[in-house]
Amino acid sequence: TVIQSQIANIRSQNNLAFQIIHGLCLFSSGTSRKTIDLLTHCGLSPGYDALHTSHTIMADGQIRRAQ
Repeated sequence: TVIQSQIANIRSQNNLAFQIIHGLCLFSSGTSRKTIDLLTHCGLSPGYDALHTSHTIMADGQIRRAQ
């Protein structure tokens, strides 16, 4: 899948959507920062800081929604 992602890495919306979903799944399951950084270099995930920010924004939105 790394090679397929690199070939398709034209920065299309589909590829970006895959990266975000894949990265958030990894982040939410407790995958280490080092592993996420490795996958970022392979083009399979956004960076750890971007995932952390996205996760925080989504969590805050759900808390506001529940109130």
